[in-house]
Amino acid sequence: MSHGNNGHQDSKRAGDFNEKRVDKRYHVPAAYKQHVKLQVRSGNAFETVDIGNFSRRGILFVSPVQLDIGSSVDCIISITQWLEKDVSFSARIKHCVEKNSSFIIGANIESVADVNCFEVLAEVHDFVMRQHDVRL
Repeated sequence: MSHGNNGHQDSKRAGDFNEKRVDKRYHVPAAYKQHVKLQVRSGNAFETVDIGNFSRRGILFVSPVQLDIGSSVDCIISITQWLEKDVSFSARIKHCVEKNSSFIIGANIESVADVNCFEVLAEVHDFVMRQHDVRL
């Protein structure tokens, strides 16, 4: 993780993004964020960040630390109440926008340690969302 600028403009203005994802996005509502945890490696330690959404090829999260565009990060995502296994993956930072003393970061998922587990994660997410819709 970078704690500063790497010599060029790392942040883009909000709204300057062209949507490129074709895969289904899995949004994480505020009510479920206590159960869905995303950790990103910061130096030698993992730091918990606020996940916004994910797809099979990308992830959006909010971090207190700026990340350099083009850098690669190791991540772990888990659904603590429903899934016993963490999903480890690496991602490449595509955009980093400062907002309210935090950074909104989008990254491409480059490799997943266990693709089958990622599929299970998506299925658990869909199950949770269906249960949520039923209760409304």
